[in-house]
Amino acid sequence: MDALSEAVQDVAYNGNMHQDGITVYEVKDAIKPIILNGTLNYSTGILRLRASEILDLTPFAKVNLNSILIVNNTGDANLALTGANFTTSDDYQITIQLTEYQRARSVEKSSTPGGDGVPVVVDARQGALADIGENTHVDTFDVFIVETSDTTRPLPIAVHINYENGIVKITRMNRLTSMGLVH
Repeated sequence: MDALSEAVQDVAYNGNMHQDGITVYEVKDAIKPIILNGTLNYSTGILRLRASEILDLTPFAKVNLNSILIVNNTGDANLALTGANFTTSDDYQITIQLTEYQRARSVEKSSTPGGDGVPVVVDARQGALADIGENTHVDTFDVFIVETSDTTRPLPIAVHINYENGIVKITRMNRLTSMGLVH
C-alpha cells in the first residue's frame, strides 16, 4: 500500500510522510451474522429483517428463502418464504416481499386483527443468509418482529352467483399487484 503525505495524522495533528510499499496484513472475517429483529407490514406484505453485519444479497443465489420461516412458535415449519422476492442490495437489512398467500397466512398467525392473538416470530435456519465475508449466519430462532396491522380494504372486482346451488363467489384484486409491489 502507498500512503501520500498528510494522509493520516497522529494525536498532535502531525501528518505522515509519503511512503510506498507498506505491508498490509489481512485477517479473514470469521464473525457470523445474526438476524437481530424485523418488521412485517401486513398491508403491503413487506418483511424487513435486520442483521448484525452487512448481508451479501447479490446475486439471488446467495439467499435461501426456503430457510426463513414465519411462525408463532419456534419449530413450526409451515410457512417458509419460498417464492417471495427480496431486494438485491448488500445491506444490514433484507427486504422481502411476501407472496399474497404468505401475507394472508401471516395475518392469520399474527397478534393483529384477523390473527390468532399471538405475535409472529421468524426462524432462520443456518445458510439462509451470508455476510459479505461469506460467513453464513447461525441458526436464529424466535426473532422479534414488530407487526403492523393490515388496514388495506379488499377491492372486489367480480361477483358470481350460482342460482343452482346458491353459492356466491366474490373475486378480489390481488392487493400487492394492484399496489405495484410485485412484478
